[in-house]
Amino acid sequence: MKIFFARAPFDPVTEAEMAQILACLKEEKPERIILKPSKEGYADYAQRMRMLKAAAKPWRKLTVSDNIPSGAEELAVDASSEETVRGGRYDLAAPGIRRILIEECPYLEATVDHMCNPHRAAHSRAVAGVCRDLAKAHHMDEEQAYRAGLMHDLTKGCSDEYNRRIVAVYAPDMLSVSPKVWHSFTAPVYLHRYMGLRDRAILKAVWHHTLGDGTSPLDHILYIADKTEPTRGYDASHELDVSRRSLKEGAALVLSESKQYMREKEGLNV
Repeated sequence: MKIFFARAPFDPVTEAEMAQILACLKEEKPERIILKPSKEGYADYAQRMRMLKAAAKPWRKLTVSDNIPSGAEELAVDASSEETVRGGRYDLAAPGIRRILIEECPYLEATVDHMCNPHRAAHSRAVAGVCRDLAKAHHMDEEQAYRAGLMHDLTKGCSDEYNRRIVAVYAPDMLSVSPKVWHSFTAPVYLHRYMGLRDRAILKAVWHHTLGDGTSPLDHILYIADKTEPTRGYDASHELDVSRRSLKEGAALVLSESKQYMREKEGLNV
């Protein structure tokens, strides 16, 4: 019987790639198909091997290996769907690895770069850094805080019409506020629906990060970090000192200053 091998980046392995491989199993009925990642990839080779094994696990005729036997016939795999997954459509990854993508975040930086313009991506990384520092000061989960910072603005680059449609369903009372804040309500929907995020604390912190009306420690951290991160270009050392002592007091201070700025500089009655 024939043996096939499929070589692709598998960076990550996608639902579309698995469909091609399983179609070969059904049509050609080979003895087995050997799956092998290319050496170069965004994620490291060992991690891609582990994800590929998880994706292939349900099928006994799929083998993940570095060794291709002589005489094996190559199965051409269209890997174009991998970029789409890295860009934020984790739901299009092979089912066996979707949980890995959101729990271990091997592509989160790539997702931020894809969904945000360079200025916003730099802002998101800076926010994530402040989130991590504040979490460390308060003996909280630093990685959780860092991820919240990275993900908080993922839908800010989406059109007002796109965000309006989501807000109309999930936060209709917020249609009357400025479209500039709609992304805080649409990002949690995107994160949950398309990236599989189930961390309620992060989803809640992202939801509240523009209006500063959150009540949990992580809510406060993300709100403070979003307003005080260093790329904004002003000295926030006092606000951060207060926040390191008390997140609640720090968030209240930043919120008060934000409202004052909007009244004085933008003429908004807040």
